[in-house]
Amino acid sequence: MSMNFTEWLSTPGAKSAVETAEANFLWGRATSAVYSNGILVLSSTTDAGASVTTQLRSGLLMGKITSTGKYTKWSATATDGSEVVAGVLVFPVGMLDGDGVAQDRVNFLCVGGPVKNGSLNGLNAMARAQMRGRFIFDDDYVNKGSFYPWVRHLAKTANYTVVAADNGTLLHNASAVGAVTFTLPTLAAGLFYGFSVQADQTVTVTSAAGDDMIVPNDLSADSVAFSTGGDKVGGMVAVYSNLAATKWIVEKRCSNAMTIST
Repeated sequence: MSMNFTEWLSTPGAKSAVETAEANFLWGRATSAVYSNGILVLSSTTDAGASVTTQLRSGLLMGKITSTGKYTKWSATATDGSEVVAGVLVFPVGMLDGDGVAQDRVNFLCVGGPVKNGSLNGLNAMARAQMRGRFIFDDDYVNKGSFYPWVRHLAKTANYTVVAADNGTLLHNASAVGAVTFTLPTLAAGLFYGFSVQADQTVTVTSAAGDDMIVPNDLSADSVAFSTGGDKVGGMVAVYSNLAATKWIVEKRCSNAMTIST
């Protein structure tokens, strides 16, 4: 049997902080939170946002590896099961033992309850979408996708550059007397928008970067438009990012003629 003493022969007195972290990622009544006890955190797990990446911070979003049942840092682009947010790491923990070797660690996981969005490490729009129905965010962020069928409707009668804050919005051209072009924002995982033609005018949805819209028979289109005379009203597409935030996926939700620009 061997034992490790991490402070053996070190000088006495207070040492430099290894890592700092928000003490509590919950808000409101902590008794409202739901926990999963005794999870096993995979030894290779790191926290990219920490000054020492092997020191996992409280509030780190975690995913569960299907094949082993162990937990690791959530990643939307993973393919082992950890691409889905399983919960939030409750206690900070160092993954290295006294010999500097990474080891699996036992911890606790918060799987639901009121959370402070600013204290969750790794949170983005995709993570929020996966956490909806289980977690309540303190910034009054509406759970995109849980409303029928859009968070809000937004009319634009002139060209408009869509922003990330419009996530979950149906944008349309009601009352427009001329063509309207909607320019998509910078790609980010979890962004989702709808575009509807509600006035008999041309509506174009275009990518700011170009060559990154997936449409029928084209992986790198620049824009789509409802511009055919007598076949504009009722035109509709849903546009959302892929997990890697490299492409806009365009889903046509109507029978109207759609013009694709490449």
